[in-house]
Amino acid sequence: MPESFLERIVPATRARLAARMAERDSDAVRAEAARQPPALDFAAALRAMIGGISVIAEIKRTSPSKGVLNAALDPRALARHYVDNGATAISVLTEEDHFQGSLADLTAVRQTVQNKPILRKDFITDPYQVIEARAAGADSYLLIVALLDDPTLGALIAEGRALGMEPLVEVHDAEEAQRAVRIGARIIGVNARDLRTFTVDTTLLQTLRPRIPADVIVVAESGLFTPADVARMRGYGAHAVLLGEALVRPDRPYLLEQIAYLPRVVQAMPRGRWPVVKLCGMRTPADALAAYDAGADLIGLVMTPSKRQITPEQARAIVAALPPDALTVGVFADEPVEQVNALTAAAGVRAVQVALPGGDRSRMHGLKLPTILALSSAAPIYREPRPRLLFPGRLAMIEAAPPGVWGGTGQTGDWAIAATWAKDLPIILAGGLNAANIADAIRTVQPWGVDVSSGIEGPDGSKDPARMRAFIQAVRAADKTSEHESHEAARRITKI
Repeated sequence: MPESFLERIVPATRARLAARMAERDSDAVRAEAARQPPALDFAAALRAMIGGISVIAEIKRTSPSKGVLNAALDPRALARHYVDNGATAISVLTEEDHFQGSLADLTAVRQTVQNKPILRKDFITDPYQVIEARAAGADSYLLIVALLDDPTLGALIAEGRALGMEPLVEVHDAEEAQRAVRIGARIIGVNARDLRTFTVDTTLLQTLRPRIPADVIVVAESGLFTPADVARMRGYGAHAVLLGEALVRPDRPYLLEQIAYLPRVVQAMPRGRWPVVKLCGMRTPADALAAYDAGADLIGLVMTPSKRQITPEQARAIVAALPPDALTVGVFADEPVEQVNALTAAAGVRAVQVALPGGDRSRMHGLKLPTILALSSAAPIYREPRPRLLFPGRLAMIEAAPPGVWGGTGQTGDWAIAATWAKDLPIILAGGLNAANIADAIRTVQPWGVDVSSGIEGPDGSKDPARMRAFIQAVRAADKTSEHESHEAARRITKI
């Protein structure tokens, strides 16, 4: 059987470590660590989120199989860029042979950045490495469970805590997650990349999250390149993401800036929900309560001319009947912004959905609530090549209805086009969805959310609680294996 990456890298790391230990004994390094200012609180920083999720931005020059990522990388300049654009913490690769990093890089970043935690990322197997991380200015350090037995893992965690540092404990499977929890890890990173095979499955977090206690901070690692990827990790239950390759390449997209503007609707959702389900067109408190009881994440109340239209007074009665945590959305077409703001205030809804006829983006200015923008598939904007840059702070709904008709038509749209959007942008997919086709829609598009109205109605047009339950059950039971393989952002077979 071929030698794995870990089997190759650890002996070289230990050889370099032995050389450093011969040059400076642990007492000297510990004395240097003691002269450092107190470590910043890494765990507390990860709980202070941007865009609904914290970002650990990584500094590395190369990777073992992809080669050079950024030959001209300046750790100081990149660290400043990260801080200026909202990164929560900075990770510095210090492994020399395969990532071309060093402790000098970490020290340079520490000298440049004073108010953000710094994570030492390396293949740590000895307490000496923890002490030298603190001596270089690190506030945290990576421990890879696959490299360590339980006694060593526990000792390395204790060593860091004695120095005021809380480590990021990285796992790759259920057994490792169980070990990390048992040993008392307070920050657990779920690495979608298997360091033995290099394959990446960014849905691993969804599988492992239920095994990790709610009070443990969870970090999603590897295979994340777009705002949609990040929003999905939040949906899986991550408190933070660690981004490397997506940020260090010279041609990197403005990913940090985009994450900072993740739609407020995304931020408002409870962590651990994906895909999000919006049941729309509720006309009575009984309808809305049935939707809530069925498990709807968003409940749509149509306040624009439609066979499902209700008045602000009816909407307020529905809102009052629902539990406080219910997220209600006032649905409009192309009414003036001032009218939308007034009606939503009267109704007491928590979010708003408006249409963008012809892709007129000026309509989104001045809306006071978290906003969903419903886009007609006929609008030219629908086919723009970089949709992720169009709507900072707004959530796009890809609406399959004909021009001028917004929702409830039962018509299915072009899922292939919607899938190109979903690779970059958290979107809600709408149009012709029902319990019979929703699994195919999720597998094809990988949307952040799905919206249904006519698909949960009976023959007489009334909302049917049984259809609501069936739809949501079908969403939750979608075939995850096929789903993962259908979307590049959800399953990337790559190498480090």
